[in-house]
Amino acid sequence: MPIFVGRRPRAHEYDRTVTDGSATVPTAVLNRFGVDERDAVVEPLGRGHIHRTYLVCGASAPFVLQRINETVFPDSDRLAGNIERVTDALEQARTRGDYTLEWPVPLKDGRGNALVRVSGGTWRAASYIGGTYAIDEVDRPERARRGAEAFGRFCAALVPVDLQDLAELIPGFHNFDRRWAHLEQAVRADTLGRAKEAAAEIDFCRQQRPLGAMLRAAQAELPRRVCHNDTKINNLLFDRSDHRPRAVIDLDTCMPGWWMHDFGDIVRTFCSPEPEDSVRLDHVRVREDVFAAVCRGFVEPLVPHLSENERDSLWLGARGIGLIIGVRFLSDYLEGDRYFSVSRPGQNLERARNQLTLHRDLTARENELRPHLAG
Repeated sequence: MPIFVGRRPRAHEYDRTVTDGSATVPTAVLNRFGVDERDAVVEPLGRGHIHRTYLVCGASAPFVLQRINETVFPDSDRLAGNIERVTDALEQARTRGDYTLEWPVPLKDGRGNALVRVSGGTWRAASYIGGTYAIDEVDRPERARRGAEAFGRFCAALVPVDLQDLAELIPGFHNFDRRWAHLEQAVRADTLGRAKEAAAEIDFCRQQRPLGAMLRAAQAELPRRVCHNDTKINNLLFDRSDHRPRAVIDLDTCMPGWWMHDFGDIVRTFCSPEPEDSVRLDHVRVREDVFAAVCRGFVEPLVPHLSENERDSLWLGARGIGLIIGVRFLSDYLEGDRYFSVSRPGQNLERARNQLTLHRDLTARENELRPHLAG
């Protein structure tokens, strides 16, 4: 019978990535991390898009086990190296008293390895942060402020990291031109005959092409920073007792980039009252009180480091990321949902429509919303 430390954690308390529930964890992987399969419970964990993730509860403390998606991250050694450098920097910031949040700590197997390769798969483990929960929608401005502040503090803690020490694991991750070219390629190929269903969305995206030149011009004038690059609301864990942010998670995309993109992803996932796959498009909008709150929260911890140009660029980042993510969802729909996992037919098209609706609303209300970034 499994032995648990305190109350056995529930999978929904740590909201990271999704599995289909059908895959099994090889016993050799469990054994490498010191777990006897006869004395363990393994559960699928989370609702993310990329890796297969499990919560492992056994005779020792529970931990998170993950099979790396090597289609998205083909160089798992460099991925592990990035994670090590980022978590080392967070530990140094905590020692200086500059960072008080937690993070998933990478665990080594019994041989001292961060990665375990078994049966054609690459696995890793990290500490489980118990007593927490994640959300997909922000319910009030104060939670938005605290969440954005957590990401701002995370970015500030990584300022000392040398950009040369981090591998750019997904080149051009937020590159508008790259995503645009991918969309046009998917439209031309139309291998599944889906372009007709998405014709209105394709036309709208084409009308937004000038935004790419604006993003390129801004980036040419901005310093590159170590960024999280995936600052979605559900990449924060909140404490179950006081409901404050406890941890920034999902560090795989920590790479050189621009803070305007991290801010943009915060706006994209905090400010709408609807989740990103909601089909209630008449409810998808930017809530001004939440937008004002994330402006305050994100900027405040970065004030000692934020240049005037960077602050000015945050509005452009808010516009750009919503469009870029919408384009990515649309491209993936056209290509057969190969990157973003789906739970129902047409879900990536629904996600694209949702994000493009949010982009329209944000852009139309610039005079109302942008002044909140002025401080």
